[in-house]
Amino acid sequence: RGELDVRYGTVDAEDILEQIRIVFDRHPVSRGKSLRLLCLSLETQFESDPRLLMRILINMVKNAFESVPRSGTIKLRYERIDGAPVFTVWNPGKIPEDVAAQIFQRSFSTRHETGRGLGTYSMRLLGNQYLGGTVTFTTSEEVGTEFALRLPAGTPVRA
Repeated sequence: RGELDVRYGTVDAEDILEQIRIVFDRHPVSRGKSLRLLCLSLETQFESDPRLLMRILINMVKNAFESVPRSGTIKLRYERIDGAPVFTVWNPGKIPEDVAAQIFQRSFSTRHETGRGLGTYSMRLLGNQYLGGTVTFTTSEEVGTEFALRLPAGTPVRA
């Protein structure tokens, strides 16, 4: 309904990466799999809503873990691109074209037995509409799949 309360504050990307590591350290979806964290920028602080940011990244990482086989590795990376904070989550698989075409649609799910199809939909809704960034993905057989959250450069306007 557009009524979500966004609470901006100073966020440190290294802290966010560590919190994600803790969440998935013993999470059932990560059992037998690896999470590689990469912080590629010395400038790690920026303004955002840490709750919403964590929600988006947890969904991205969970989806990536669900798509890799046992002993697989996913990567969560933070970097600055043209001054903007960017988080990416990579896995080695390719999303089929028919699935990729619907990935951000509400209620779309590849899991028939569980889930409500809100994961990728909420990632884009929260990232784009509430944090003022952009959530995108690329997928190919050669490179794998990477979801990205690019936040605004500089301090966002507080409503």
